[in-house]
Amino acid sequence: AAAAAAAAAAAAAAAAAAAAAAAAAAGRSTRSESLALRPQQPQQWQQPHQKEQQPQQQHHRHQQQQQQQQQQHQQQQHHQQQQHHRLDHQCHHQQQQQHHQQQQQQHHHHHCHRHQQQQQHHHHHQQQQQQQQQQQQQQEQQGTAGAEVELVKGVFGGSEEKGFGEFLRKENSRI
Repeated sequence: AAAAAAAAAAAAAAAAAAAAAAAAAAGRSTRSESLALRPQQPQQWQQPHQKEQQPQQQHHRHQQQQQQQQQQHQQQQHHQQQQHHRLDHQCHHQQQQQHHQQQQQQHHHHHCHRHQQQQQHHHHHQQQQQQQQQQQQQQEQQGTAGAEVELVKGVFGGSEEKGFGEFLRKENSRI
């Protein structure tokens, strides 16, 4: 599952790099501004969304960042050689891929969260067991205290000391 998550993160990083490269190439284009802005508009909505996801992936990210930079560099060169119409089409296609991969990642993170809940539940169950053990120990201690009361009553036995035994027994039941 971790390998699949890493692969999904790498694919998303590649898609983000491709989209960024396409946007940069579109920005440098000498064609009319209306054409250059058209592929960028959906991206302005998608890019912050991508940034929100990046911190979650950073713990398996160092090698992927290097790959991302290389891919971005290659794609910029590639896009400069292509016609603007083709670039516009590719931008749109990459955004669709990016959106699809983000949905997969969200699903994966949701799965992680569910796993954490299970762990918490398991941990909570252990705490309950510990509490039960403590209660049993307390009951055993109370049992020995009850035996001590009987012993005291046996030792004092006389009528004037019975009150002391009663007092001890009441204290024990209160505890």
